[in-house]
Amino acid sequence: VASRLKGCLREGDTLARLGGDEFVALLLNPSDVEQQYFALLNAVAHPIRIDGITLFMTASLGACSYPQAVAVDADQLVRQADQAMYHAKQAGRNRFQIFDEVFDHDLRVHNENLERIRKGLTDDEFELYYQPKVNMATGAILGIEALARWNHPERGLLPPSAFLPDIQGSVLEVSFGEWVIDQALADYERLRLNDMALTISINISARHLEKTDFVEYIRSRLGDCSGHQTCPLELEILETTTLDNLDRVSDIIRDCAKFGVRCSLDDFGTGYCSLTYLRKLPVETLKIDQSFVCGITEHPNDVILLKGILDLARSIDRKVIAEGVETLEHGRILLEIGCIQGQGSAIARPMSFKALLEWMKTWHPDPSWENRSAYS
Repeated sequence: VASRLKGCLREGDTLARLGGDEFVALLLNPSDVEQQYFALLNAVAHPIRIDGITLFMTASLGACSYPQAVAVDADQLVRQADQAMYHAKQAGRNRFQIFDEVFDHDLRVHNENLERIRKGLTDDEFELYYQPKVNMATGAILGIEALARWNHPERGLLPPSAFLPDIQGSVLEVSFGEWVIDQALADYERLRLNDMALTISINISARHLEKTDFVEYIRSRLGDCSGHQTCPLELEILETTTLDNLDRVSDIIRDCAKFGVRCSLDDFGTGYCSLTYLRKLPVETLKIDQSFVCGITEHPNDVILLKGILDLARSIDRKVIAEGVETLEHGRILLEIGCIQGQGSAIARPMSFKALLEWMKTWHPDPSWENRSAYS
């Protein structure tokens, strides 16, 4: 094999055997370098006969270039080529893969961000903000949704968009979800002591929900809630979430319901599996995505779509709440078509726990919303 590989080299190129079945080549002519990659792969793939036995082999080739945008030494170049070779193996072998500097940079930044988020959790830099969900006609507060915020020492208060994308799909996703649950339950207890007990909705990731011990985990966190007027938790599943096993998830939702934990389908109408999820998942509430609400003051078709969702929900005995109630007019139109539950800035923006306690003392619906709905 070494002899064949040497036959593929040109003047000035260098070939070395690193050990075992690994070779490294330094190719000096970048003009048609991909042809050289194919030549090296073909040299290995050509059958070899030894003692009457025909051997068939393939190679995986990883490549990187020099110079690069940032300074790299010889060891880094070998590691980059080795990383690219690993990706070639993962992609099916008998092929070459070129090291992607941009991807590698993004990956390193992603890992650094994850480590910083992990440190932030350890250092108690995160807190939960809450946004109320209300009956817009009567003013009754139906519950609150927990929304994470990061009190970053250098960057200030950060919204979920600044850190959740890094968490999603990582090993930290479940740990962060458990922190949210623990904090929400602690805040529920503080509400209960103030005679303001409200169910707290939390967004649950598919990775967390589908853990084999999820039901027992929730049961252990809730303890004995039989004496409470409300169950502390409600789970919100994003309708755009990919669930690997709908039957298993349905069983999990039913098991959680046995000890009072309800479930809702969040951002309803935005994913590709709306009706499948609606048919299979025993959720209690549909949360209409704000994209359907924001245009109802200008686009009649959006109102028609909302009426259709409401009729569908009533026909299958599901509750409905509209997200994105940003103006009083949004609330008036929603009430007129029979959607009485709402959440959005026209009611209250997400706020700290302390601010929530003060808001609850003074909240009342706008007078223009009163007596607007026949469904209140």
